Amino acid sequence: MSDDKEKLLKKMTPTDFAQDKALLYRICCFNWIPTENPGYPRPDRVKMVFKVCNGIPIDFGKLVFDQVVYQSRLGNRKWNLVFPSLIYQLLLREAPIVQDAEISLTPILTYKRVATLVSVKQEATQTIKKERGRSEAPTVRAAGSKTITRSKGRSKEVSMFLILNTILALFISFAKAYDPSPLQDFCVAIDDPKNGVFVNGKFCKDPKQAKAEDFFFSGLNKAGNTDNDVKSNVTTVNVDQIPGLNTMGISLVRIDYAPYGQNPPHTHPRATEILVLQEGTLYIGFVSSNQDNNHLFAKVLQPGDVNIGKTRAVAFAGLSSQNAGVIRIADTVFGSMPQVNPDVLAMAFQLDVNVVKDLEAKFKN
Repeated sequence: MSDDKEKLLKKMTPTDFAQDKALLYRICCFNWIPTENPGYPRPDRVKMVFKVCNGIPIDFGKLVFDQVVYQSRLGNRKWNLVFPSLIYQLLLREAPIVQDAEISLTPILTYKRVATLVSVKQEATQTIKKERGRSEAPTVRAAGSKTITRSKGRSKEVSMFLILNTILALFISFAKAYDPSPLQDFCVAIDDPKNGVFVNGKFCKDPKQAKAEDFFFSGLNKAGNTDNDVKSNVTTVNVDQIPGLNTMGISLVRIDYAPYGQNPPHTHPRATEILVLQEGTLYIGFVSSNQDNNHLFAKVLQPGDVNIGKTRAVAFAGLSSQNAGVIRIADTVFGSMPQVNPDVLAMAFQLDVNVVKDLEAKFKN
């Protein structure tokens, strides 16, 4: 470490903020990852940085910093950390820094921004140990005049653990549902894995063996059989019908309606839908989520679910998935296997329990 950088670290303990002090572990405060293979740092170089940074206290109650952490992956957890305080909490409860950890930090060059971080009343020092069963994989822990991981310090460790999990829950409690981006021009799905590569849940045919039939489907000009309870029929064209749709994130359906027929309320768990009416009159609608008060958006003479006219209707729907899936609400609620307790559904739908039992009997098969 250069003299300038060492002086910079020493400046991180201003007397103005000398209330609650603790050691902020600068495990990668400067470039220690080999440029020739940035994903796998040498353990000896990691230990070298630990030794250089060891014993340099930093005010952790109100740390003045510019930019410290961009992104960090500790161990096999692959957490994206955006707050410097989270690194301290992880290390405080002995989160191991394994050999393939990637930690990207920006050196502190200026003091333009004040961050109020977690106040820690115990001044800590840094120690290094090797984990059992991990060769040259150092583990960092915090220890003061009393060991933090024992007796009184144990409650502090548990508190920090709970705080960390709460913060992480706020930042990662979301889900993304969409097909992965294609990695090649096309990936014709095949059932025989002998000469294929596994991508997006299907085995891909050798691109040199692809043919026109792999991207073709005939039959959308034919009406489906609507002689059923809901008086409608859905003809699906997805990756199972057109193998060339694999990895393309798109599929198509044709929906035929008899007079007064309907496509029962449903959702597509893996896709968004857009519908084009070709023939007849339809009433379309969708309901927003709970946070928007379950508002109904509905319109006549647009793509939709219920045929309110006296003639047949035909619509085509595009779906943003090669295999969108479909969940019919009534079938799911009243026809599940095993069945949902009728008392639960009676309370949820504000119905008599005998009505619920009758509905479950109708959807049982």
